Amino acid sequence: MKMKNIFILALFALSLSGHAQDIAQQTISWSVTKMQNMTGGEFSEERATLITYGRNKVELKSSDGSLRWTLDVVEAIGTWTNVNTSGSITYEVKGEGASGTLTFQKDANGAKARLLLVKEAGPEITEYTLSTFTAQ
Repeated sequence: MKMKNIFILALFALSLSGHAQDIAQQTISWSVTKMQNMTGGEFSEERATLITYGRNKVELKSSDGSLRWTLDVVEAIGTWTNVNTSGSITYEVKGEGASGTLTFQKDANGAKARLLLVKEAGPEITEYTLSTFTAQ
């Protein structure tokens, strides 16, 4: 009987951990280790946090916690139900006087997010190198 209870608890814990890492459903904080402006070529190793709030919005916060920008998610393209595994998802975003896409991708080489924003002055592409994440 005891072994059966342990097995049921283990299955329950696994189901919760898998659900907690669905990028389109949960709030996930990503540690940013590098930022590169692909349009202008600027490169920064400034630490930051990229936070996805499911299919609602995305924020970038500086290492001191101050808000750098907020973008609303218009639509999620694709699914990525477990950010522990390789996968990707693209958000159509708008805000800060611009619109565009934000693509998260993880593979054997690591995790990155690429933001393409179309502004009045022209398009801007920024790539964020991501290290760790925390599902909330």
